[in-house]
Amino acid sequence: MKNRGIIGGGSFRDPSGFVFRKDDTIYRQVNMVYKEQYDHFMASGLYEALVSDGLLLSHHEIGVEHAGSTTAYKIIEPEFIPVISYPYE
Repeated sequence: MKNRGIIGGGSFRDPSGFVFRKDDTIYRQVNMVYKEQYDHFMASGLYEALVSDGLLLSHHEIGVEHAGSTTAYKIIEPEFIPVISYPYE
């Protein structure tokens, strides 16, 4: 199995997938167990509506070979949002 990067600490309770960082890029793995729901969401038009209304970040799918996991159905790369945070916030 290939190195899939560093899995986000909060993802351990999510059976549908997990968030991980690899080469300074954030990805989300969608597991096979969530295939039907993901496909329905993408085909329903809701994804496009939420993105166009600014309620959801856009993403693009990349090859599952980046996951290195046999449970992977899709790997998505969400739009990057640069965040500047200050200690006093």
